[in-house]
Amino acid sequence: TSAYKAEKYIKEYLKSVLSQTYKDFEIAIELVKPSSKELKIFRKAQKKYKSLNLNIHEEKISLPKAWNESIKRTNSELICIWNVDDIRTPESLKKMVKVFDENSKVDFVYGNYTISNKFKQKKGNYINESGRESELQKAMILGPFFMFKRSILEQVGYFDEQLLSGTDFDFAMRLGRYGQGKHIDYNLGYYL
Repeated sequence: TSAYKAEKYIKEYLKSVLSQTYKDFEIAIELVKPSSKELKIFRKAQKKYKSLNLNIHEEKISLPKAWNESIKRTNSELICIWNVDDIRTPESLKKMVKVFDENSKVDFVYGNYTISNKFKQKKGNYINESGRESELQKAMILGPFFMFKRSILEQVGYFDEQLLSGTDFDFAMRLGRYGQGKHIDYNLGYYL
């Protein structure tokens, strides 16, 4: 997770993290140019939750650089990017991990999601990506809530830090081209 000027999202983000029914995971936060209040909230949470791995950047870094930093300083075989202003449903991680447990050939998992126009709102435009597997190489159908194996990075590489926008789209195209994806018909979260 990258957190930059994220003060208004942090507490709800942490609630979403704690609400996950799957508990065996690490949260790697790239805290970019934090305010004293942001730092205080994360430091307090870090004392309470040992799985919170905080990395502080005094200078502004790009979103893809922050994501890559998190990936490089953790060891988990399964990785997901979780933006601080997005709320996952409680079963999100559990359902995604289950796919990997049951399908050794799957490299990435994605599902459905809801686009909300207000933070914490649990209604909005529901995006159902079912039946669109043939579009994985030409459209960003992974959405904001996808998970991938660390091992696929050997083929697709990391997030491209030279891109100013569309980094997730570029990464998704490489996943679709070189990896085996699996869709789950479930609302994984609320995307602002």
